[in-house]
Amino acid sequence: MPNTLPPATPAPANPVIMDRLREETRAHHAAAEQGAFQQRLVRGGLDRTLYARQLVQMLAVHRALESALRDLARAHPRFALAVRPHRFQEANIEADLAALAPGADRAAVLPATRALVAVIERDARSRPAALLGHFYVLEGSKNGAKFLSRLVMKALELTPGPEGRVPGLASMDPYGELQRPRWEEFRADLNAIPLTAAEGDAMVEAAKSMFDGIRALSDELCPA
Repeated sequence: MPNTLPPATPAPANPVIMDRLREETRAHHAAAEQGAFQQRLVRGGLDRTLYARQLVQMLAVHRALESALRDLARAHPRFALAVRPHRFQEANIEADLAALAPGADRAAVLPATRALVAVIERDARSRPAALLGHFYVLEGSKNGAKFLSRLVMKALELTPGPEGRVPGLASMDPYGELQRPRWEEFRADLNAIPLTAAEGDAMVEAAKSMFDGIRALSDELCPA
């Protein structure tokens, strides 16, 4: 008797993708935190010129990723939950540059930056779900950046504006007191997206690539 049952639909895999991302990228995350730029920031050796150069690099990265994420949300609505506009940083980085280095050349990107943008663009074409792995790294970086912003504020002798916000630090502390709730919201949104096993794997590999790219960029900003 022929089998008349319809083919089984594979169940969504990786319902707790955030746990995979945290555990499987741990070594890459640790290496990124040891980058030359990060170490110089922590040790109080930052100046406005170097900070502006770093902002220009991150502007290129965020611009490429956020454009690709908007396309992803339009083409694949199930991913739209994670692509909330308040998570985007392009406008914040532009505001920081306007405050601290209005004459900075936005086109002065380093080879490491161009390489990272190329990875994002390749993933957008070949494995779109991977974009959320890149996004995980940049969204998660806001947790540490909130505390590092105090070091930048001191090193660059910045002062809060009328509403308590510090000009030049919009991208380092975009959420203010809402940092923790915003991170928990992101975790919940990412975990709620049904993923295939291949999509989960692609997100993890992309997150590793982003951590590695940030490390390469950091070292190129501050060569030994």
